[in-house]
Amino acid sequence: MKSKVKAFARASFRAIGLVVYRAGLASWVINCSSRTRAVLYHAVETNSSSFTDKLDINVPPDLFAIHLDYYARFYHVISMSEHLRSRRASSMNESNGSQGTSDNKPSLLITFDDGYASVKDNALPLLEQRKMPATVYLIGNAVRGRMVWVNRLNQAMNEQPEHTREILDSYPGYPGLNKLPRRRIIHYIQSHFEPAQIEQLIERIESTIVGLTVDPDNIFSSPVEIREMQKRGIEFGFHSNEHYNLSGCTDKELAVALTTEGLESLLNSNTFAYPFGYFSPSAIGKLKRQGYRLLLTVGNSNDRFSELHLDRCEMFEPDFSSLFARLEIEEPVIAGVKRLAFKCRFKLQRLRRRQISRVA
Repeated sequence: MKSKVKAFARASFRAIGLVVYRAGLASWVINCSSRTRAVLYHAVETNSSSFTDKLDINVPPDLFAIHLDYYARFYHVISMSEHLRSRRASSMNESNGSQGTSDNKPSLLITFDDGYASVKDNALPLLEQRKMPATVYLIGNAVRGRMVWVNRLNQAMNEQPEHTREILDSYPGYPGLNKLPRRRIIHYIQSHFEPAQIEQLIERIESTIVGLTVDPDNIFSSPVEIREMQKRGIEFGFHSNEHYNLSGCTDKELAVALTTEGLESLLNSNTFAYPFGYFSPSAIGKLKRQGYRLLLTVGNSNDRFSELHLDRCEMFEPDFSSLFARLEIEEPVIAGVKRLAFKCRFKLQRLRRRQISRVA
């Protein structure tokens, strides 16, 4: 019931956004807020491979071009470095009791998670045509030549679905896992499995399913390609080593997941993007101690958990009106509702504590 209410609310806000755009009010609404928008992409493939097909992470190049044209019309697309300088300047201005100036158009950041090779092949030329910067968040082990568990599992489910589901069915402690739809299987594993369990599952898949391609060279960008992209203006941040859910990691597992050893020359942005958007107080604390200047989330209203958080919105929409509705109406309104609910819960908890103390 709760999920249906959320879906209905999102659909309603989206419909309102479409009406607002078609009424010609898009520019006015966009310029009412000076907040920096941040959008998230993953793969930009003409035809999805078995590693990415049905993961719902791909935006074809022709659609990506439409998105860039929308951003060019309504926003000032800036680099991550520019954003960090702006944040620092704003902080200094606030401490001095003054406010910084802003451009006529609000700023927007374009980001890519995972480091897919299709970003260089298909996204970068489109970005360069429009002189737009972007930041890519790299998975350490993918750069080192290893397959990422999500892509391996997805490949197995695409190429050998029956065999893969048999393995999932026999996995101890998780009866009925194989009967779930594809997206729910991956979501369940990322939410409930510990890193060691995921490793065991992938090892079993790779050792028992014959014919799975081991070489990931054509999927993720290599160090040589990353350095070339750096020369062409792309910035690179970190996205963990194995792409595990950080909210379920122990301190020891976090230490392994967040080490950048051997990647220093490839990471030219001191920013971090959470895998799947999941985080925990332990993860936030460790990333702060490592000196990251910005922690990128997925979704909305995550800024209340850390001053370093910047929310991003995944974009798959087919046209300008849908892009506007999602980025300027749906997401901001839902974020506002979440903040209001958080404040109400906090006030209720404080009131209850006061009542308990009075009784005591």
